[in-house]
Amino acid sequence: MKKTVFLLLFTTLFFGSCVVTSKYHTYYDIINFNYLTEKGIFATTSNSVSFEYKPLGIVSGISSGGYFPKNKKEEHKAVRGYNNKGTQTNYKYPDLDDAFKELYKGLEEIGANGVIDLNIKYGYKETKYGRHLSDITITGMAIKK
Repeated sequence: MKKTVFLLLFTTLFFGSCVVTSKYHTYYDIINFNYLTEKGIFATTSNSVSFEYKPLGIVSGISSGGYFPKNKKEEHKAVRGYNNKGTQTNYKYPDLDDAFKELYKGLEEIGANGVIDLNIKYGYKETKYGRHLSDITITGMAIKK
């Protein structure tokens, strides 16, 4: 009897503790600078250019994911869900376009017409549901050509 209970308990724990893993997949991504170039901003990931410029400072554009109250009209790339209090909310994931828009605001504020050494970083957060994109940060040196 003890062997049967032990075997049953062991089998339950062994098979009950299996971890679900993600399937292997590949993909590609294209990040273009159209938002900036269409507004007359020179943009490059290179830290050097072949023309004279005046460095104005480091500028960042950040987009962080987060919840909006259900009464706020923020539907773009939002997922309906419920928070821990049972209130319906909209979660908006970080958006690369939004980060570029914020970067442009900073460039415009200091009078830059270019950005060099452009760098894009993705931040992730571990939750009980897995690893999720939490923020996107774009930085670069603002310049005046």
